[in-house]
Amino acid sequence: MNKVNLHVLTESVQKNIINDVINGYFECREFFNKYTNQDYEIHTKKKKTFLFNICIAFYNKHKSFSGFFEEELMLKLIKKHYYVPMKFKSGGFEFPRSFTSFIDRIKDINQIPAINPDLGDIDSYMRNIPPECSINDFLHGLFKQLKRLNIILRKREVEVLHLLSNLDFLQKKKDGSPRITVPTDSEILTGLQLSEKQAKRVERAIGLLFNLKICSIAGIIMNPAKFGYYFALIDDKYNNEIEKSNFLFWKIPFSNSCSYIVCLPFEKTPEFLSNYNYIPLTHWLWNVSMTDYESNKENVWANFTLPNFLMDDLAPAKHRKWNLTEKDKKIFSPKEWEIIIELSRMNNLSVDNLNELSSKRDHKSVIHLSEYLVKNEIFQYYPNVNYIGIDYRICFRMHSEDKNLFKKIVNGFLAFPIVQIFINDEINELLGYIHLPRHTVSLFLDSIDDLKDRHKSMDIRLSFNSNYILSRCFNLKN
Repeated sequence: MNKVNLHVLTESVQKNIINDVINGYFECREFFNKYTNQDYEIHTKKKKTFLFNICIAFYNKHKSFSGFFEEELMLKLIKKHYYVPMKFKSGGFEFPRSFTSFIDRIKDINQIPAINPDLGDIDSYMRNIPPECSINDFLHGLFKQLKRLNIILRKREVEVLHLLSNLDFLQKKKDGSPRITVPTDSEILTGLQLSEKQAKRVERAIGLLFNLKICSIAGIIMNPAKFGYYFALIDDKYNNEIEKSNFLFWKIPFSNSCSYIVCLPFEKTPEFLSNYNYIPLTHWLWNVSMTDYESNKENVWANFTLPNFLMDDLAPAKHRKWNLTEKDKKIFSPKEWEIIIELSRMNNLSVDNLNELSSKRDHKSVIHLSEYLVKNEIFQYYPNVNYIGIDYRICFRMHSEDKNLFKKIVNGFLAFPIVQIFINDEINELLGYIHLPRHTVSLFLDSIDDLKDRHKSMDIRLSFNSNYILSRCFNLKN
């Protein structure tokens, strides 16, 4: 059967797929409202039958769609895992699993949130899709709505979340050795300073956090500057040459311009950067900290307070500060370079894919080199956190003639739950972003306005544009 290309789908075909996703969503809402975790063992078979039927019907109706994988794999996934994977412009969608994971309560009570997430905004979104909406726009909008879900956690889940967002815990084991595999349940139990009697409690918390993708700890972050790569900031109008190059690391659109961070081998800088006015970047500052998140039904982020950017004694929160101007002293062998290049291509690192770093399956060399890279702060595990009320991202570009003011503002940004900042600390230039609790957004904007009023020489611009590119790793194979 000929595949229907995603980019040339007729309007009617796109509309049919969208309508079937919407209808499937409301069928799932109705089914999972009727059957809950009460007597869930009895309802599990009904759930499997229901999910299989809507999946196979959806796939059979749209199997010519190019966003599907080969038929054999599709049928296997439907029969075994009860979902239909779809590729689209911005990523992947799993029908209906992308939304049923938040409404399926036919399971052990410990594996469902203590309080049902409010799906009112998603219901409204599904009911109000404009007729001209494309599949890409529809799924992009749906994922935006899903990311805004707020799942209230139990106390035990909060305790585990705090630990799994602790960068020191993700960098080193209890004995101080570098961490090159994700923490085991046993290590998490030890990290929480709990006894074996509480192992089941911790296991349940880990299961919920991982299964709902509230916290994933297999992600990694890497500093290519340690391998001789050069970081530069370019302020320009939308630039196709930069965006199509292999060197693009960040792209943040602003109202009348776009700020790019490029990452390229040092020997290629004269040729590529000669066409641009650019700023060399000296440091990469970043942090993830969920310590202000609490199990509070009224306001889970009540403990978080906005920093006062004007305080003279504002101390920075604990964070990572990576130097972008110093190459690592070690001379890597060709075999080690092979491992490094493969590692740079991975967004996630697990026990399963650790051996894939070497084509010769040289486990010992992979372990030894990975430990060296972690020990020397070239890469480490990075926690991805979702559905706890900090999905709101604000990007910013700043320059200040006043070095002390620049330092205070940087320290202020480092107080937010999630922050990534690239700076040149010699000429006080900065590009970065923060994630903050939604109820603090207006207060944050007021504080930025106050800064502008008080310091006229400071230039700071904010961006709320979602058309950004923000990387944590750089594919060294490019």
